[in-house]
Amino acid sequence: MGIFWVLTRSDRSTTLNVTDSLPGHARLLTDGIEVRVMVPAGQQDLEQAMREFDRSESLEELWLVGQTEAGMFVLPEVRRSRRQIQLGGSKPSVRTYRGPAAITGANPASLSTKITKLTVEFPNPAWAGLNPVNEKLTVQQATSRRSIDVALRPTDSIDAGKVGSLRLRLTGTWYRSADSRRSSVEITSALKLSVDGRAGSVRDYIDIATRVQDLVSLAYDAFLPATAATVHTPGESASDGLRLWHHSLLDAAQKDPPPAASDAPYFRLKDLDPRSIARWVTLTRQYPDVSHAISVRDRARRGTAARTLQLGAAIELYVTQCRTEGRSRGSTPKWTSKRSKHDTFASALARHAGPAFAEFVGDVDDWGRAFTDTYNGAKHPTSRAASGILNVAAELLLIVTMLNRAGMSRRCSSAFLRHHQIREIGGHVRDLLETVD
Repeated sequence: MGIFWVLTRSDRSTTLNVTDSLPGHARLLTDGIEVRVMVPAGQQDLEQAMREFDRSESLEELWLVGQTEAGMFVLPEVRRSRRQIQLGGSKPSVRTYRGPAAITGANPASLSTKITKLTVEFPNPAWAGLNPVNEKLTVQQATSRRSIDVALRPTDSIDAGKVGSLRLRLTGTWYRSADSRRSSVEITSALKLSVDGRAGSVRDYIDIATRVQDLVSLAYDAFLPATAATVHTPGESASDGLRLWHHSLLDAAQKDPPPAASDAPYFRLKDLDPRSIARWVTLTRQYPDVSHAISVRDRARRGTAARTLQLGAAIELYVTQCRTEGRSRGSTPKWTSKRSKHDTFASALARHAGPAFAEFVGDVDDWGRAFTDTYNGAKHPTSRAASGILNVAAELLLIVTMLNRAGMSRRCSSAFLRHHQIREIGGHVRDLLETVD
């Protein structure tokens, strides 16, 4: 419970007066923050109500500030709103606003919807070779006594490239917490992603962070939720930044548990190069259908046939877009052209992915035809059922394609396809192709 101010972008320098506020409450949902404010009965006449009803309120222009018992927070972006207008009687009119993010601890003197830096922390810093925790176990052979030395050290900062005017950096960090009642000490390590540059919207910064999050999640084949996030706003004096909650970084709809710190990833940052992270962000923006098709956070929400349609369309669109981009530069990539009338988009992309993927499926032409048949069968229902194992191979093909381009080599995709679990999937794919007519 608290009081709230509903503002527009032009109100950023406006002083917050209690007389302009509305009572209401905020609550946390799985897909964002909901704020409901109430206009007390008797404060809204028919003429005012009709003006509000007729007014075309642009959500892009709205933002909210709230003052509750927990402190002040900013809702920097409104995605949905609705009104329930009451005329007469004792019931108040209600306005409901929903947004994906909330910034807490804001200073009334420096309120802003813009940010200049975003810092997000994820578990498993070892993926980037930035684990700040070193352990050394010593066992005395004579007495069998064991001792362990734990060293906590700051890590170097890795320059992960630029996306537009925004600079990306990775560091490893750690936290210590102690429980005197249980005589225990807990050390938590994290991979810290920093995005900073010119003042911009939370949406622009979050878009970069979630794409990096998707890359690291792919390495573990499981969604890797953020453990903390902070932002810096123009004029904000807090050195540690303001706490940010954003539903995309947590994705409460995920049902599977996150990967453990001891889980080995399918690939690491050393298999790419640091600047590959910025290139990955750019590529996933350039090819959104591929990005959605390989995202761990979206994968489990589709059935087998729907997944076949999604993957098949992503392959077709990627090959077609690469051909169009090549033509605009005056040089059409040869790999995008079909070798014969029986050739397929899937086969063309599989050949282009390199020898490691060809070894994975056994025969790229056979696999391409088999997947395309199931894809066409899903578009135009036939007796051929969608195949989960062919879908996995198609997904891996798209992942390998993006890793090759982000890393500007096939080194990472080769390491990825050599992983023992991926090799086992390849065996199932080859076995299935032997049974296909």
